[in-house]
Order: sequence, then structure tokens, then C-alpha cells
Amino acid sequence: MPNKTHLWLKRHLPVLFDEKMPVWMTIVASIAAAVATYYFAPLYSHKFQIEDVRSGHLKQTTDNINDEIIELSQKIRRFDSALANKNKNSSDLHEDCLDLITKLQWRLIDLKVVLTKPDDKSDVSALSDALEGVRIKLNAPVTPRYQADIRSSMGNLAAATRNVLNKLYIKASLQD
Repeated sequence: MPNKTHLWLKRHLPVLFDEKMPVWMTIVASIAAAVATYYFAPLYSHKFQIEDVRSGHLKQTTDNINDEIIELSQKIRRFDSALANKNKNSSDLHEDCLDLITKLQWRLIDLKVVLTKPDDKSDVSALSDALEGVRIKLNAPVTPRYQADIRSSMGNLAAATRNVLNKLYIKASLQD
């Protein structure tokens, strides 16, 4: 195929294969190069800038969710420990946990804008439900099952978080 193209060009445009290019062709090639440089190059560059900003936002969102889920897990562990030891600061830790849950629930609004596919939305909804489950368990009356229920709801939260993070990694092209 390349040989046929080469022969066709040589037959119909022999000037391309001469040792000296005509002045008119040099001018046309220069104008074409200028148009490509000043018109197409910025469009191409703009596309990559948009992708870079999008990827940066997704990375920041992913980092924020990771950090806040880790912080929530740590506070709940300290709250669990404070309850077991009948520590006075358990109510403060309880309030900190609820504050973090509220902060994460607001982050989900951003996720709903970023993750728009139907199965992505269901994963974000599952994460929202898991956060609400943790909040409900934290606000439940303290019974012998209280701490076990909180740990169970944290397990559900971890699974829902993993699913959403996988979607974010795929969206940011960090994972296939």
C-alpha cells in the first residue's frame, strides 16, 4: 500500500520529489505550518490543560475522602476505647465523629457531580447510606451491642468507600 501511494504521488505531484521546491510551494507550506501552529496547537494544548485540571481535582477529592475516612476511623477507635475505659472525653470524641460524618456527607455532593454514571451514583449512594448508618449507630442508646454495632457499620463504610475510590481512580485514569 505505501508503495502504491508513493507511485501515485510521484506520478501526479512530481514537484514533491524534485531536489528544489518551487517558491509557491514553500510559501503554501509556511502558511500551513503557521495556521497549524497558531490555530491547532492551542486547541490541542487546551484539551490537555482541561484534562490536567480535571485529574488534579479528582486526585484532590480522592485524597480528601481518604484523609477524612482515616480520621473518622481513628476517632471512632479512640471513642470506642474511651467508652471501654469509661473515659470522660468520650462525649467530645462522639461529637468529633459526628462532625466528621457531616463533613464527609457534604463531600458526597461533590462526588455526585463528578461520578455521573448510574452505577457510579449507586456507589456514591451506598457510601452515603454507610455514613448515615455510622451516624445512626453512634447516636443509638448505649447497650451491650453498641460498640459491636459501630464496628459493623464501620466495616460497611470501608466497603462502600473502597467502591467509590475505585470509581474515582478509574475516572482520574489512575486505574483501568
